[in-house]
This record gives sequence, C-alpha cells and structure tokens, in this order.
Amino acid sequence: MLVGSNGYADFPQYSPDGRKLAFQSNRSGEMGVWTCDADGSNCVQLTSFGNAQGGAPRWSPDSQRIAFDSRVEGQSEIYVMNADGGSQRRMTNHPADDVTPSWSRDGRWIYFASNRSGRMETWKMSAAGGAPVQFTHGGGGPAFESADGEYVYYFKYSGLGDEPAPLFRMPVGGGPEVPVLPRVASWSSFGIGAKAVYFTPDQRTVQRLDFSSGKVGTLTTLAEDVDSLCVSPDGAFVVWSQSDREIRELTLVEGFR
Repeated sequence: MLVGSNGYADFPQYSPDGRKLAFQSNRSGEMGVWTCDADGSNCVQLTSFGNAQGGAPRWSPDSQRIAFDSRVEGQSEIYVMNADGGSQRRMTNHPADDVTPSWSRDGRWIYFASNRSGRMETWKMSAAGGAPVQFTHGGGGPAFESADGEYVYYFKYSGLGDEPAPLFRMPVGGGPEVPVLPRVASWSSFGIGAKAVYFTPDQRTVQRLDFSSGKVGTLTTLAEDVDSLCVSPDGAFVVWSQSDREIRELTLVEGFR
C-alpha cells in the first residue's frame, strides 16, 4: 500500500518529473485534490470542494501546475492551479459537464471530456484560456497524449456511466481514429507510457500493451477491484487505486519495464 487512510484515495497521476503523485481524496472529511511524494509520504491537501465532487488531477509537463475538475459551481468545470496550491483559475464555463482534463506534451493545450455537444466527446482548449474546440466527433472521453506528442489516446464512452469501452487514438492534428484496445474497464483505468499502454480490461487484471510488438501481457491479477491507475514516466512503476474494506487506497507495484 502506497497511500492509506480512513478515507478515499483515487485517480492517481505521476508528475512528469516522477517526484510526486496527485490524487483526489476525502481523508480530511471533504473531497479535494492532494499531492504526496512518489513513495507515498508527505501528503498535502491542495483544495477542498466541500460536499461537491471533483478531482481527477493532471500535471502540466513542467510539473508546475495541476488541472482538475470540480462541481463547486453545480455542473463540472475545468480549473488550473499551481502545483503547491493557491488560487484556482476556472478554464471552462458551460452548462454541460466538462471533466477529466489532461495536458498536451508541449503544455499548450488542455484536453477534457464534455457532453456539451449532446454526447461525450474529447475537446481541447488553449492552456492560456479561450474557446474550446471539439477534437473527436464520433464519441470520445478522457484523453492523454502519447509521450512523443504524436497521438491522442482516448477512452470512447459507450454510455453515460462507468461501463467498459474501447480505447482509440488519433493524430494530434486530427485525422482518422484507430482502435487500440477493444475493452478498457473504465475511463480511469488506463495509462499511457513511453513504451506501452497499461490498463485493466475487467477491474481485477492489470495488463500491458507493448507498442513495439503489439502484444498484450498480464502484469498481475488482484483480489480487489482496480478503480483507476497510472504509470510512472520511466515505466518502472504502476500505481492504482484499489477498493479494500469499502475504502480506496493507492497501491504501487514496480518492475514493469
């Protein structure tokens, strides 16, 4: 166990420099964004959403800022703050739900999932602010750029909840979408590494799709459900949140390169 408490810890993400993790938790009694060192020590609360839902924190490429979503205004919106907390800048303003942001590798764009078109699609907006533009047009969801900045990998929602769905990719400049995996357990259960995609197809099995060979291998099978996962920048570690004793804790396993 990497991070444990009497509360909830979920949606971990490594900082690009590999030194820290960001995650959402209600361990203080209210939901908020937290960070800790990569070994699970020195946990610090950065935000508090009160009774509202929010989180899904994602680091900027320079590890200096964190984007996240929050329902403090009612509908979900995208916000950005410094990585040590402080004031929060609201990036979106729309009656629809804007959720699960992530940064482009060059730091110029923020991707997010939104139902503002009438169904869930992947959108992006300038990290400096401005009007979002729609990225996918045949269904989309939470997205991450590849390590080389050439592709966007996105979970393609099949419904409105956390149902399994396929993973696709598209060139960052647009173009045809290509299926990558036929089934990912949920929108939060995949991570894009430099050499592989790490994912759970069924919430109990952690697998790895190797980019060079195209082969899928099983890393581990668990007794409890995996709710979300991420991979370290160097591909040496996988961290996931695991439902255990009716709470969710972050667990780290190494040696996956």
